[in-house]
Amino acid sequence: MKAIWKGTLAIGKVEIPVKLYSAIESQSLGFKMLHAKCKSPLNYERICSKCKKKVEWENVVKGMELADGSFFVITQEKLERLKPEHTDEITIKEFVTSTLIAPIYYDAHYYLAPNKVTEKAYFLLMHTMIDLDKVAIATFVMREKEYACAISPYEHGFLLSTLNYEYEIRPISRIEELSVKVSAKVTKKEEELAEKLIRKMTKKKFDINEFHDTFAEKLIEKIKRAAAGKKHLAMRAKKAVKGREVSLLESLQESLGVQKEKPLRARARK
Repeated sequence: MKAIWKGTLAIGKVEIPVKLYSAIESQSLGFKMLHAKCKSPLNYERICSKCKKKVEWENVVKGMELADGSFFVITQEKLERLKPEHTDEITIKEFVTSTLIAPIYYDAHYYLAPNKVTEKAYFLLMHTMIDLDKVAIATFVMREKEYACAISPYEHGFLLSTLNYEYEIRPISRIEELSVKVSAKVTKKEEELAEKLIRKMTKKKFDINEFHDTFAEKLIEKIKRAAAGKKHLAMRAKKAVKGREVSLLESLQESLGVQKEKPLRARARK
């Protein structure tokens, strides 16, 4: 595996030579836009919305739209002056418990490895953080951007996760149904059954290998058969069967395999 960044991990006066490796490899199906008639790939064209003509790369500039609809053009020279100062150091600023970092702040993940397997300071830091159950919060510059990141022990090394800045996160209040912090009223019986259901479905260990992208697997198999000269299998859409509306209480009882309570019948008068 090839390192994408090299430098040092600094904690106080201690500097640890480290390397950064991509931890995630995206497995996209790789669809391409084609012309329906001849099945040829479509090319990207830089057409000016005003001139209606193709613009060559040498005539392309970068700009940001202002409130009045006009654009502020920024040159490459200005961008160069505004770029963060390049440094080969990941600087640890503080330590926190992992529960203090909300999941929404985590972005991309990388493996942070020592330059040498004999790097004593690296493993000392890792084992100490495990003992204290701490995550390091640090900053560093990579590819002309300054990142805030969380460094946490992972298996027998470190996992560096870049963090989203506050201004990059959309407020959940923008969603109309979640704009008010008021939840639907539930009964005590529903709460008890919900707790039983969660306990019943809880596992002691999580194994991601139990989960698969069945759509991708079926599609890849279909493409393989097509490539081998076999006929495409017709995909039949399952017709949705409209059933009666089931209450929350009934759904919880059915999930737990609990026989629903029958309504009491009034006794016939003699």
